Amino acid sequence: MEIFEIKTRLSLLTVLHHYSLKPDKHDFILCPFHEDKEPSLKIYPR
Repeated sequence: MEIFEIKTRLSLLTVLHHYSLKPDKHDFILCPFHEDKEPSLKIYPR
């Protein structure tokens, strides 16, 4: 699948769910790129 096709077929929340990442009530997740103890990555699911 090409990136454009992925972006049109899947929502960001679907992709996050696939990787077991769930945004908190303020739309933050733990950064998947480094060790985090508190959510620091802001997600804009729109």
